Amino acid sequence: MINLITNKKKFLVELLKAILKLVIAGVFIGYLKEYDLLVAGILLLKIIHNVYKDIYKPKNKNWLLLVGMLLTCFG
Repeated sequence: MINLITNKKKFLVELLKAILKLVIAGVFIGYLKEYDLLVAGILLLKIIHNVYKDIYKPKNKNWLLLVGMLLTCFG
């Protein structure tokens, strides 16, 4: 984490990647706004994929991510 703060080029690349992902998701959701159930299903699959990749699979479990996802869901 500290490396990302001190390395401005790496920080800029990560920031641009995050913005690009957000724009692609926005266009995707906007394009498929008539198919709410399809978008909800795709988002559910993405959440399941993230939980498996970041919480279930690694040896060092990231429970804070799961708690944050659940609180955001209920919020």
